[in-house]
Amino acid sequence: IGLGISSSTEFKSQTVPMRSSDLFCFITDGLPEALNAKNEQFGMERVTAGLRNGMNRSAVEVNDLLVGAV
Repeated sequence: IGLGISSSTEFKSQTVPMRSSDLFCFITDGLPEALNAKNEQFGMERVTAGLRNGMNRSAVEVNDLLVGAV
């Protein structure tokens, strides 16, 4: 369920320790579900691979990498 769609949905907060070298990325289902000319989904495997390739890059570079891959 998306954040803010239903006022009755409860979400738990959690603290996750992070280092300066960690990568934290929010995506929507539109990224892995994006279709190519052959009507094939991009898929979570490609999203994950793109994020791995984006390690040690800026947020803009990671975004450009993922959008370019799609």
